[in-house]
Amino acid sequence: MCAVGFYLNRAFYSDDAYISLRYAYNFITGKGLVWNPGELVEGYTNFLQILFVSCLGMIGVDLVHASRIINAAAFLIMCTMFAAHLRRHSTLSGMGSGKVLFLISITLVMNTFPMISWNFGGLEGPLFTLFCTCGILFFVEYLAKTTTGITLFRSSVCFALASVTRPDGILLYAVSVVFLLWAIRYKAGQRSTPLLQFGLPFICIWLSHMIWRFFYYGEIFPLTYYVKASDFHTFKLKSGLDYVLSYASSPPFVFIMLALALMFAAYRRRFDRRMAYLLTAIVAYLVYVIIIGGDQMYSFRHILPVIPSSILLLYLAIKTPLGNFLERNALLSALCVFFLILLQPFWHGTDARKMSSEDYVGTTVGKYIAANWPQGSLIALNTAGSTPYYAPHHRFIDMLGLNDIHIAKRKTDTIRLRWQMIPGHMKGDGKYVLSRKPDYIIVGPARGTTINRPWFLSDLEMLEDPRFHQSYQVRQIPLSNCLFIYYERVPQPIR
Repeated sequence: MCAVGFYLNRAFYSDDAYISLRYAYNFITGKGLVWNPGELVEGYTNFLQILFVSCLGMIGVDLVHASRIINAAAFLIMCTMFAAHLRRHSTLSGMGSGKVLFLISITLVMNTFPMISWNFGGLEGPLFTLFCTCGILFFVEYLAKTTTGITLFRSSVCFALASVTRPDGILLYAVSVVFLLWAIRYKAGQRSTPLLQFGLPFICIWLSHMIWRFFYYGEIFPLTYYVKASDFHTFKLKSGLDYVLSYASSPPFVFIMLALALMFAAYRRRFDRRMAYLLTAIVAYLVYVIIIGGDQMYSFRHILPVIPSSILLLYLAIKTPLGNFLERNALLSALCVFFLILLQPFWHGTDARKMSSEDYVGTTVGKYIAANWPQGSLIALNTAGSTPYYAPHHRFIDMLGLNDIHIAKRKTDTIRLRWQMIPGHMKGDGKYVLSRKPDYIIVGPARGTTINRPWFLSDLEMLEDPRFHQSYQVRQIPLSNCLFIYYERVPQPIR
């Protein structure tokens, strides 16, 4: 089923991934780690992913292919590490206790469609999941007292790499620190070594990145923090809760199985500190996802980092009380798991993903701009992915603020349009955009729309500003897959 999932999702590539590719392209061509040459803004949250993509790009690999190669490698390594962890802690001789459950756990990790689809999606999900999962696996081994202190060092390095790949990795590290302090609370005189083994590697790697970020961009946080997490609105909580519940109610129903298994384990008093750690890490991360409002992207991107940990916790929860039952009913168990996995291509949210019309349109529009508009033109738009990537010699204003520090830091209290309630789409500033006098403005989606049909806040505020109507005229160009609508700045009469 894993191969089927790869085949069905082969056409998927997220439009937002092109934002990172534009940074990588500018880095490779000597312009720096920037979105627009000369503008030092951090509009990404996947630093390590961009560096890896750039390394492959420097040896001639197409950047889209490079991002997929990195994600596929991360996925395979993560599955291998997960299997190795279970093997070290399971009895796998013949048909002895644990073999069927071992195979079920590995099958679930390898065949969960969000894990598969994001191998093609281009963003950092699989790489981030690799580092988070390895950090958690090594820490679980330490809690199980089956390894020496070097395991803490490895766990710390993995969490540091996760935090450099995406900043929210620090949350899982913080949970681990709390459990480390709890684990060594009675070891008087023996606390310094574990704390150094777990603290020093993370601090060195993470702090080095933070110092570089501050001196390079002049900011502690990336602009995505200001766009997605800085302003609190109650609708974000509802959106985030719906997001998590949507995954919980999607096949293979990992969270539902986990909840039932944990209740059964608690009833049987089989709840140890490894399980407590895993449960705390999973819940803490899901609460964070709820607070930021979830995600607008396909296939539960923000759930990826806790899927392997949830399956590991499921394994630990049912290994002792239900392991023998699964062994005796191996065929039935296999059929049940296969049925749950088989539901995924037919279930909304985990179904096979193709490129959306916006992804294709953004690519077409970007190529049209590169071929027909003067190089160096300043273009204001809302879709900051494929269009700017395929027009690398033009400059852009990201009207949603992911790559614009002024818009990102603007405090937005009022929700005036439906699209503002989508994570990452709340901000804008029409007055600011017009003050920069862009040569072209693309209102709304990648294909554009007329100003009287605003999608986002910048669109609406420009509609209400007389300067827009005085200075810009609408243009319509039929392209291969859309009618491209944009506004062009016209010369003003000399007074």
